[in-house]
Amino acid sequence: MARLNRAKVKTKWRRQCLTRGLLALTTALVCEPTRESGSEDNAPEAALVFAMLAVWQRRTQHYVEDSKPSRGKPFNFLSPEMGDLDFKEFFRFHKRDFLRLASALEIPGTFKLPKGGSKSGLRCFAYMLWRLVYPTTLLHDELQWGEGRGTLCEMFQVAITFL
Repeated sequence: MARLNRAKVKTKWRRQCLTRGLLALTTALVCEPTRESGSEDNAPEAALVFAMLAVWQRRTQHYVEDSKPSRGKPFNFLSPEMGDLDFKEFFRFHKRDFLRLASALEIPGTFKLPKGGSKSGLRCFAYMLWRLVYPTTLLHDELQWGEGRGTLCEMFQVAITFL
């Protein structure tokens, strides 16, 4: 795979930070105080360190779990599960008005993408409206729509060019 997924890179970076943080905390709380005092008995400090590490791990565990990247199923914007109010929030049109607008603009059934392949005309039109409504990033769009960044850019350009 030539293309890196930024979410995977961020997840790996967060895990490395957590590991480095655990090592730094262990070193600072256990090793350094015993070296200065010269005592061989560091059981109280070790117990304190392990208790603090357990609390810190519980607090930071959700960062690693929540940041697992996943490209979900393609966004089905015409599904019955998406209510009319949700549809209007995403695209600034009611579902029935969206379909009427698409037929009035004579959106074709499929668009041929410049680099090969084809996508549904309604899907390209909906994605174009989505991009015009929200200040969004391609990473967020990729996760929401289930398409690659290149495909999303092509879908947007084809729909804008058609209009």
